Amino acid sequence: MARTKADKSISEALLAVLPSDRRPWYKVPHLIRLNAILVGILLFSSTVGYDISLMNGLQSMGQWTEFMNHPAGAWLGFIGAIQSLGGVIGMPLQASFSNRYGRKPSLWVGYIFLAGGVAMQTATPIPALFIVSRFIVGFSSAWFMSAPVLIAELAYPTQRSKVVALYQPMYYVGSVLSSWATFGCRNMASSWGWRIPVVLQITFPVISIPFVLLCPESPRWLVRNGKSDQARQILTKYHAGGDEQSPLVNFQMEEIADAIRVENELAYTASWMDMLRTKGNRRRLYISATLGVSAQWNGVY
Repeated sequence: MARTKADKSISEALLAVLPSDRRPWYKVPHLIRLNAILVGILLFSSTVGYDISLMNGLQSMGQWTEFMNHPAGAWLGFIGAIQSLGGVIGMPLQASFSNRYGRKPSLWVGYIFLAGGVAMQTATPIPALFIVSRFIVGFSSAWFMSAPVLIAELAYPTQRSKVVALYQPMYYVGSVLSSWATFGCRNMASSWGWRIPVVLQITFPVISIPFVLLCPESPRWLVRNGKSDQARQILTKYHAGGDEQSPLVNFQMEEIADAIRVENELAYTASWMDMLRTKGNRRRLYISATLGVSAQWNGVY
């Protein structure tokens, strides 16, 4: 079979095991189900976007500044930054938890912290509790970082890059809606003018609940934790439409096992200094180290 324009980014090995019936995904029932679930998981990016951008809108509301005793200068900066501080502290805990217990349990932990933080933030009678609740909400956002990992490990091979690429743009869906929420409530005289946008932080996670319930666990996590049969069942259902003899499923199972074996070998032989030993590795380190900083300094957040 001749390679089409869409096949140029697909490896020869993967191309060889793809179904001969190359219908668009929206005409394949099992891919429709899979992508519908992944769209629901993408909303966790919108959740983070709403939470992070909310502070910008609140600062423009007289009701909120009066409640917070007109913060300014470094103190206002601290109130804004404490949510990110919660995320920084939560990230290492989330990574360890996610690797040990799975991607989905990490999302549920995030739900617990987010619900508690939003409830406290909405009902708080004093500024101090508002600040504490922002830390808790930021802490919850770290646990939602298992969402892009889950998406990458579940997506259909030929669609993985496209679906993962949607995660960051979905941030701005939440960010824009946060701005409109504060704009719409700006003329309310009571404290509900800022409390309504705060309580709406829970909107995207609530919408995502059915999708999280339907979402399977990561096949890669299952293989790593000795549950290869479950991983094969998931790939068979969502990538092969139930075909237990699918070459694509066999290919992916071998690919996952090989990647995990290489990672395990490197864990015993590689060192942190390897990142500096070659020009190529130093370049990769530079890109990795500066990408996150550049994304945060782009002026949008």
